[in-house]
Amino acid sequence: MSYRPLAYISLWLSALAITACGSSDPEPIQLEQYCARLTDAFCDGLVHNCACGTVTEQGCRAAISSACMTDDPTLAANINDGIVRYDGVAAARLIEKLNSATPDCEAGIVAGWRAADFFTSAGVWTGTKIGGATCLFPSFPGLPNDCASGACSISRRVCIAGVGDGENCDTTHECYDLDAPFPAYERCAQASLGATNICMPFLELGEACVSSPECASGLCESGSCAFFISTAPFGGACTADSQCQSGFCDGATCGHAVCGDFAVHQTP
Repeated sequence: MSYRPLAYISLWLSALAITACGSSDPEPIQLEQYCARLTDAFCDGLVHNCACGTVTEQGCRAAISSACMTDDPTLAANINDGIVRYDGVAAARLIEKLNSATPDCEAGIVAGWRAADFFTSAGVWTGTKIGGATCLFPSFPGLPNDCASGACSISRRVCIAGVGDGENCDTTHECYDLDAPFPAYERCAQASLGATNICMPFLELGEACVSSPECASGLCESGSCAFFISTAPFGGACTADSQCQSGFCDGATCGHAVCGDFAVHQTP
């Protein structure tokens, strides 16, 4: 499977949903307990509920434990230095939500979160490094993040900042509609020839276009944005990931988005 940097990591914990403040705060989760609590909450039911077949609960646990680094002395040093902030109350709310959530196997995104919620895991982790800065913790929802308003690229180990409509964009600043449900991408383009690239909405059906990347539908035909060939739902026939709504072709059949992501990450 192939994803844009932030789109790729957004698939990893698709059962998470934004947490709302209740009338009283739950008991905070201590840092050293967080990884185990997150793993239990997420893996105990997800792979069974989503009928992931060869993607096992063991594989789910291996994927999370390989990236959850709350016992890493480097993380402890970053927390002590104020580079990364951990909120145990927000963590408790997140675990409560996971424990009561019904996984949305088809979403393949962090359900209910805006971009700002994704970047901080609904307030659990808050980083301080700006776009382009070297980062230590490849970002997954729910896990440590040392980037401010952005995520740490898995392959490049630099912070990719999320920026909104009208802001400058480049290889370390990716465009989002920051208040829309995540991931709501915008395009990075020139408003006029020779101008600096800025974030702007994708063109809608029927609007004039020059190339397909300008269009929300992904297809520019005869100078206007047109409908793209539809993709197959879960269970439909496929020969490639791009032919499936979930982005995951399991053999010759479209599988669930969640299962496809764990198939990539699962340890043999």
